[in-house]
Amino acid sequence: AMRILPALSAPVVATVGFGHVLLKEFSFPTDWTNLNQGSYGACPKVVQAARQRYQEDMDSNPEAYFRTNFSGDGRTKFADLVDDARKAVARYLDVDVDTVVLVENASHGINVVLRSMARFLRADQSVLYFDTAYFMVSKTLRWLAGELEGTPQSRQLQTPLVQVNITDLLPEISRAGVHRMTRAALKANPTVGMCVFSHITSTPGLILPIKELIQDCHEAGAVVLVDGAHVPGQIPVNLTDLDADFYVGNGHKWLFSPKGSAFTYVHPRVQKFVYPSVIDGGPDPTAFTQEFMWQGTFDYSAYIALPDAIAWRARLGEDGIMNYMKEVAEQGGQHLAARFNTTLMPADPVERQAMQGALVNVRLPCGLGTEPACPEDLAPRIVRDARTYVPVGEYAGKGRGMWARLSASVYNEVSDFQHYGDAVERVLQQQVVV
Repeated sequence: AMRILPALSAPVVATVGFGHVLLKEFSFPTDWTNLNQGSYGACPKVVQAARQRYQEDMDSNPEAYFRTNFSGDGRTKFADLVDDARKAVARYLDVDVDTVVLVENASHGINVVLRSMARFLRADQSVLYFDTAYFMVSKTLRWLAGELEGTPQSRQLQTPLVQVNITDLLPEISRAGVHRMTRAALKANPTVGMCVFSHITSTPGLILPIKELIQDCHEAGAVVLVDGAHVPGQIPVNLTDLDADFYVGNGHKWLFSPKGSAFTYVHPRVQKFVYPSVIDGGPDPTAFTQEFMWQGTFDYSAYIALPDAIAWRARLGEDGIMNYMKEVAEQGGQHLAARFNTTLMPADPVERQAMQGALVNVRLPCGLGTEPACPEDLAPRIVRDARTYVPVGEYAGKGRGMWARLSASVYNEVSDFQHYGDAVERVLQQQVVV
């Protein structure tokens, strides 16, 4: 195994305003070390409190909140608050407000787009995607292809799929390698009418060269859906510049908004093809945004608290947040790779600088060569041992080791990664003893 960088001689000192000093602003138990912001997120107490105020406002007078207000102008308090949230999200993403609608989760947004497009893709058009797609995305694509077990035959659900196996490039993946494989697949499959890409893959957590991939697919005459579930708040994103046809993203992961707050961006050139899962309407400026405004009576407070999360971030500074998280991920990952005598993914520091944000992928010292076997229940054993959860798996493909995907958030410090390393070593030592 290769030792890529020396172990840190001392913990990195947190930038003023970041690190453990911020833990008091979150709801974690004092004995819990959160190294998995990427899965379910964590919402600051002040944003939780704002959401609770919106809920209390809603229940104090549902008629005045939901129904056309008593001034007679056709608007409602609810509609105004949701539109304010849409405007805040659109500003954050650098796009026109009437290209953005709010949904509960990126999974909802992906389904809205794919299930809408199922009606409009021609019978001879296929969909290209990567084998690293999030399991919900690949399952929805299999539905689109009529491949889900027990699915009745349907003329609309026969879309051919083109899977590009970028896992073959792991762990020494490069942007150029991903680009090359995509162009080759497009050339070999001229029927591709739609491409579906993650901007940041889930496992392993890697930033893909999304702008180039969008351009490749557009040049091939295909529309592009981007799964940006992990992007908002983790890395900078300008949707006007990217020019995707569809882009979905979560608020609850890295933007620090409540669970149930996400967005779907649809470029004006393709809005006529997209409909919400609930066909309804509300008082809004365009036909597209009207359809998504009212999705039935439910608690919209998570949407409405999105501007509160963005304001909380503004106090820390967008650049400061992203730079701090990226730096802690890199230094924490270096520390673990050095003590485990393993590598990060990718090991090449130039590629890693471009492909690694606040998610870092570290190979664990088990399962290869003379290393001890990796216990199947490694992650839950570490929860019991050290009160921290980190996703682990064969993220580089079969036979290429067991990898951990760690999240570095604003409240983390490198000492949290050291804590995880201690736990891994203790658990693996128990494995050897047994």
